[in-house]
Amino acid sequence: MIIAEIGLNHLGDIEKLNKYLSRLKKNKIKAITIQIREKNFYVKQKKLFFNDKIYKNFFERAKKDFFVGVALCDIKKINLIKQSNLDFIKILSKDFTNFKLVKSILLLKKETYLSIGNYPISQVKKFYNKYKKINNRIKLIYTCFENQSYKLNLNKIRFYKKLLNTNVSYGNHHNNQKKIIQSLKYKPESIFFYIKDYDNNIYPDNDHAVNLNELKPLVKKINESRLQTK
Repeated sequence: MIIAEIGLNHLGDIEKLNKYLSRLKKNKIKAITIQIREKNFYVKQKKLFFNDKIYKNFFERAKKDFFVGVALCDIKKINLIKQSNLDFIKILSKDFTNFKLVKSILLLKKETYLSIGNYPISQVKKFYNKYKKINNRIKLIYTCFENQSYKLNLNKIRFYKKLLNTNVSYGNHHNNQKKIIQSLKYKPESIFFYIKDYDNNIYPDNDHAVNLNELKPLVKKINESRLQTK
């Protein structure tokens, strides 16, 4: 499954958020995520803030056309997510070892994607086994960062599949979109990548986000490559 991440690239602009939904639907994207950061984050990033009403309206609209997920960092928003009945939840790598937050999310019994970042293998194994006891609907995301070895990163998709007998997805944090295509050789369950508008704004995930006007050819390449690797 291709999962387009709006993240915080809405810039706190409802019109831009709605534009993303429209363009993603047009390009036949099936799943999306938005990001809700912890309260302290918005002290310095006030323009990126949405209140609960906006999130609720967004979720209701998005669920008509997409599988909808949220990357959740704020434990106080658990009830909001529970009431919204989303399809899946993503946990950012920065919160991978935040047991209080992760446990609260896992207790919702939703499909949950854990982004493992650059954590050591032993730590990933330890926490994955710990979390699996709470909710066995856990999947991992291995992310390719620009400053890492490309071969090592993509091999880790296969490695963690075998080590933990679980599904592993690919998350793209690299400015070269070819990494997305190359990851398909390792058969990730899903592909996560950020999107952005094609205006001149600087976005929170600017460097590795896919422009909306580049989305159609990228999706085509992904689908063609998947057929070739079956």
